[in-house]
Order: sequence, then structure tokens, then C-alpha cells
Amino acid sequence: MTRVIAGIHKGRELKVPKTVTRPTSSRVREAVFSAAEHALAGLADLRVLDLYAGSGANAIESISRGASEAVAIERDSRAAETIKANANQLKITNLRTVSMDVNVALNNGAQFGKFDLVFLDPPYALADEVISLELELLTQDWLADGALLVVERNKKSDFKVPESIQEFGRKVYGETSIWYGQYEQIKKSGLE
Repeated sequence: MTRVIAGIHKGRELKVPKTVTRPTSSRVREAVFSAAEHALAGLADLRVLDLYAGSGANAIESISRGASEAVAIERDSRAAETIKANANQLKITNLRTVSMDVNVALNNGAQFGKFDLVFLDPPYALADEVISLELELLTQDWLADGALLVVERNKKSDFKVPESIQEFGRKVYGETSIWYGQYEQIKKSGLE
């Protein structure tokens, strides 16, 4: 059973899609949000992007903790409907659900705006090269300066990170690895 851990919707149960999603355990999600709130000095008024959103738990947890808006992108239409159902059940109006392949969405970033916190929780079977490409695409019109990125993968995963995203932590919980990085816009000098 998946529940909201903290904030205004604390304790509320979330439906989980009956598909091939792999819900993050409450213990791991609690640790992730504790680290995110510490790194960003809280989530109040931040914009959140939840990629491979599954049930939308990360987006909903962010809103429960004060995020101003969240966008959940999920390719599986049944999972996207579950996210909408969870938002409706909690009367959340600032969660936008997009039923679209993550790569397609990332190649059309201008329509979504910039985000302060990004969760990337793809299926473990997805190749590391795809994650590397998606991180690169995120640096093109998706991230606010100082944005925090959280990537959940199998502990054996070894993806590449663009130079504008600095790793500042990695934690392992059983077979799950949580990677944290922070985006810094590369400023171009006027001498070029």
C-alpha cells in the first residue's frame, strides 16, 4: 500500500496502477524527500517534474509538502489514469498529468517550463544510455538554475551525467540506488 508520507495529505492512500510499475517503498521515499527538502530548503512554491510517474506518488508527495505545481509524465495510459484518479481523490488541482513517452516529452520541453525538482524513476530494465540521454535533454530548457534531480535505479546502474549537473550524493537501499544531482546553468562569457 502506498501512502502520502507528510504534509497536508499525510496518511492518505494512493492507488497504484495494475501495470508493470515498481512503487518505491515508503522508507526510501521518506529518505528521498528528507534529502530533497534539506537540499532545497523546503519544497514551498517549487515546480516539480515526475518522470516515469507510475502512481504519481512523487508528484503528489511534493504537492502535499508545499510544491506550487507538479507535472507527472507517464507513457502507460492506465498509470496516467491512476495518477488522475489519485489527484481527484485528494482534490489536487495543481498536478498536470501527461500521458506521453518521456523521450517525446523531453524533446518538447518549451511547453512545460522550468522545474526546481525532478524525479526520474524509470523501469530498471531501461538502458543506462537512455538515462544519460534523458539527463542531457533535461538540461535543455527544463531545469531552473539550482534544480535538484533525483534518479532511482538499480544499484548496478552506471549512467553518464552532463557536466552542468553535479552529483552530490548516492544512497543504496537493498537493490535500489538513489542518485542526487544539482543543475547549474553554465554561464557563457561575453568574450566568446
